[in-house]
Amino acid sequence: MVFLSIRDFILSDDFEAVSVLIGLIANIAVLVLTAFTLYITAFAKRLKYVSMVTNYNIFFGDSISIGLMNRSLHAIPIQELFLMKCVGDMFYKVKIFSSDDPIIIESWNIKKVNTKPFTGIENWNDDGERISTSDLFEDYVIGADVGGKKILWIKPYKKAPLRKSRKSYKTGKYQILNIISNKYEEKVLSYNVNCVIHIREKDLNGQYHLHTIFGMFNKHKGGSLMLSDTIMGYNAIEGCGKNAESIRGALKNLLGIKKEDITVEMIKFGI
Repeated sequence: MVFLSIRDFILSDDFEAVSVLIGLIANIAVLVLTAFTLYITAFAKRLKYVSMVTNYNIFFGDSISIGLMNRSLHAIPIQELFLMKCVGDMFYKVKIFSSDDPIIIESWNIKKVNTKPFTGIENWNDDGERISTSDLFEDYVIGADVGGKKILWIKPYKKAPLRKSRKSYKTGKYQILNIISNKYEEKVLSYNVNCVIHIREKDLNGQYHLHTIFGMFNKHKGGSLMLSDTIMGYNAIEGCGKNAESIRGALKNLLGIKKEDITVEMIKFGI
């Protein structure tokens, strides 16, 4: 058995072959690293779910705020955000955010996407019942349209039906549920609102202005009407009845306002 000294090995053909091999491996590693860096810098887009908050307002509808993190090396524009809701074997698409002016999430930043206030969501059943906003956030996946017909899929929890949602979306096997926004003069209202009250008031300068308040009957306090804003220190009216004329009379008696300065309009929204 022949043992070569380090000097002899360095000068041998074997060392030259090993050096060439190591150089080749190093060059391949640099090439792979460069390609990977280029991919995650120029092409890869990834969003991570951070949080979801639903804001409930008994007079002015609900809104949703979803926190997302950009886990790529470049900014991601969000043009549309939607949910793919799974009910049994069927999927429903619910668009919760859309804008011509996209929300930009910078690299490794977190940003909240906030919906506009809305009254409710169309029901996926034909039972005539209203569904609550919280019903959406079971068996669902979030989809983000980032332009160029590209959708980024986001799992809000570990067992979210991601694979089935993507397949359903790609094959078009889903139905669309619309967000419902019942409005009164551009003000989104909840299903709870029963009436709108206009009171003509005079300020300290003797100028008249119209004070608009929305009312909701309190089911737990028979006959009382809860108000969206205070009227002369009152935020509810007791024993006012449930029609426009009786409410006008109760306001006149309670506040000492002329009846001609009070207008009441009853409101009833469908499902």
